[in-house]
Amino acid sequence: MTNASARQWLTVKEFLKVGNGSFGRSWLYQSLRTGRLPHVRVGQSRRPKILIPSDALDSLLNAHRSNGTK
Repeated sequence: MTNASARQWLTVKEFLKVGNGSFGRSWLYQSLRTGRLPHVRVGQSRRPKILIPSDALDSLLNAHRSNGTK
């Protein structure tokens, strides 16, 4: 398992950009709501910042590639 202090975190916008169109914003938010993707919420505002570990993106992209889906 990756050391949490060494783990790189991405915002939703960065996650979508690095994903390079592999999935849409609606799908991403749904995956966050259902727990399909790990994430943390930072801040106590009405709209806290959502951070997603970069290794979740690697796992997701590898799964998409192996399934041949976009």
